[in-house]
Amino acid sequence: MKDTQLAQRSPKPKQASRGPMRYLHLARAVARARDSTDVALKLLPVLAKRGLAWPAAHLVHRSIRPLTHKPGRYKVLIIEKAIFNDDAMAALGGVDDIQVFGIGRAVLKAMAVALLPRHLC
Repeated sequence: MKDTQLAQRSPKPKQASRGPMRYLHLARAVARARDSTDVALKLLPVLAKRGLAWPAAHLVHRSIRPLTHKPGRYKVLIIEKAIFNDDAMAALGGVDDIQVFGIGRAVLKAMAVALLPRHLC
């Protein structure tokens, strides 16, 4: 292009993703969330990509829920999956010293997608 053609081109309009409106769609999604797991699913990829480990860890912590309600000396965290939960609860649920907690597969995947290379997820 010639210099005169460059001068005649109109400047590009500012993108809507700049400034305080950048995370508007994210804020809407968080506002519509029903529980802490839904919030975590929306925010984890953003926080992990930005390197904000503490807020991401807090969201993961908030999405962990107890599967047994009796306190135990040992804590076991399992990934919630329909048949696996039943097997894990049959094996560990009756033991007095073990308290079982569960975390959703989608929460772990949301964090993994943001942290790991794409070919692994």
